[in-house]
Amino acid sequence: MESFKLLHTALIYDRIPVSEYISERTGITVIIADEEGPAAIASFHLITEPDNVGLPGALRRLVFMGSEQFPYKDVPCLMINDGFGNFSKQVYFDHTAYTVETIFAEELFTLLPIIGDYILFPLLNEESFLTEVHHITGEGEDAGGMYEDVSSEESEIDIYHSVRKESITLTKIKEYHEKFYRPENLKIIVIGSIKPEEVFESLQKLEDKIVSKGQRDDFQRPLQPIRPPPMESSKNLEITVPSDKETHGTFYIAWRTLSCIEDSYTILGLSMVLNYLTECSTSPLLKELVESDDPFARNVYSFKVKNKVSCLCIVFENVPVKKLSQIEAKFQEVLLRMVKDRDIDMKRMETIIETHKMKRIITLEQYPSYLIQCVLMRYLIYGNAEDRCLNPLPELERLLEEPQTFWLDLIQKYLVENHRISVQIIPNKEVKRDMAKKEKERLKLKNEI
Repeated sequence: MESFKLLHTALIYDRIPVSEYISERTGITVIIADEEGPAAIASFHLITEPDNVGLPGALRRLVFMGSEQFPYKDVPCLMINDGFGNFSKQVYFDHTAYTVETIFAEELFTLLPIIGDYILFPLLNEESFLTEVHHITGEGEDAGGMYEDVSSEESEIDIYHSVRKESITLTKIKEYHEKFYRPENLKIIVIGSIKPEEVFESLQKLEDKIVSKGQRDDFQRPLQPIRPPPMESSKNLEITVPSDKETHGTFYIAWRTLSCIEDSYTILGLSMVLNYLTECSTSPLLKELVESDDPFARNVYSFKVKNKVSCLCIVFENVPVKKLSQIEAKFQEVLLRMVKDRDIDMKRMETIIETHKMKRIITLEQYPSYLIQCVLMRYLIYGNAEDRCLNPLPELERLLEEPQTFWLDLIQKYLVENHRISVQIIPNKEVKRDMAKKEKERLKLKNEI
């Protein structure tokens, strides 16, 4: 218990106390959020880097197929279900999370070292790989849990890709585990009315086992804060995807912007700009491109990806194929006219900010554990910038005071002048036929082998 050293204390949304500890024996990080109530939640987070193969998802499937101490499938899940709890496994762009929810804290203390053993010391054997990831049946056909999931989704427009399913191997999965599933990279977030000493005591056996394994190789933290090179120009891409019909496609336009931590205020302002442009029937893009007499699309929405270099994206759905090449020019026309005519409805912008603020407060009241985990993971992955990421409400209040010129400058700098990538998703029947033909030939070749 004495091995855990207090690093930092803070308040989430100026209400929920959090304390960050690190083990001097193993490097495990523990963050405890003191949230009143009988329930207790623990989420095991590992910062993981994405790849073009699917190793994070494959490893997530195999981790709980058995561990060194518990060589049986899903022992924590069975224990949690008996106690009316819940267990989830999620893979994100920048981390992998295993979350357990229990009714009582005592049950959580029992589960912490067990889940830790599965995460850090899984068996990763051939049998589990064949069942959960990929194998060839007696008839020469591909099968396996992950293979079937990918096969059922690979023709979806938003995730269509050409990665070969055979590129995932057990050896690659083991190498990925060795690189990222390390004590130094394990961040445990515990939420509930819990004493830190009880958490540390429950982790003692796990720490003893880690130490007994001997010296580990030097650890290099994933997602090092190295900014990608700046875009030198805008790019226009066309991607042909399999489809039964060739009438409507999808159009994406995206911008690379700033750090979600270092420039959180600007990123928050840009989020409000995207909401202003795309939310509700009175928004500029819906009025001009969707609700017009000659529509360019049937729907438009936006999203943000908040990483060390954040991304803004606007998506136009159900675009007539003949208008895919015209939609970017029309989009630019709308933005340029807004800037030129100084056309920003400040009353509506104020409503958008207030609505966003109210949604945060409601989420904090109804689903505090979810919001706590989201806030803390961004802090753990991308670092601390004067704790601004722990409470965005003051920044929302500050945005309410910004003049019209502030919003116009954001549009001009980050959406008009900034280099962008636009992607036309074009449906094609021939691509679908070719995919089916190649898959048939591939299976035939395997049967012959």
